[in-house]
Amino acid sequence: MSTGLIIVIVVALVAVAALAAMAVMRPQQRNRKLRQQFGPEYDRELAQHDGDIRATDQVLEERVKRAGDLDIRSLDAAQRERALARWTTLQEQFVDSPAKAVIDADHLLGEVLRDRGFPAADSYDEQYAALSVHHAPALPGYRATQQAAERAQRGEATTEELRQAFVNARETFDQLMGEETAAPATTTSSSHERTA
Repeated sequence: MSTGLIIVIVVALVAVAALAAMAVMRPQQRNRKLRQQFGPEYDRELAQHDGDIRATDQVLEERVKRAGDLDIRSLDAAQRERALARWTTLQEQFVDSPAKAVIDADHLLGEVLRDRGFPAADSYDEQYAALSVHHAPALPGYRATQQAAERAQRGEATTEELRQAFVNARETFDQLMGEETAAPATTTSSSHERTA
């Protein structure tokens, strides 16, 4: 065998090995990016897919594509002032009627989402999906608030559930009222508990 042929074979093997390494690393990088972007929602979705990472990644990538078609925007000044005034009223209402305050807070969050361009609340799956792309840290609190509001409507929520739901609602409200625009979040931040 000639030296030139050996060099060609070695170069071809190195190129094949490099392509194989890139093929293995690309899904891992994509997975790491999705885990970072979606935070706890990634783990929730992974559990729903019985630990199937590929299926989870496909579902979340599809969410990102669908959410890219939405016109997510900041609130205008009038919407912002109206929402802030309603929140102030809810905080006062919580003292005397925590169940009603949580139910009303859930409604307010839905209105803020609608005003910002998220899907309507009658399609919770689509609303949750879009929220998970644009405000992943807000999603667990929003879900918990909605669940507590449903329990409150049935008269089943405990005082502690209502208190925690109101804290969750406040954290979600603060995130939605922030000046974040249509660009999906790329990092997760740990939420800190705040009193209502």
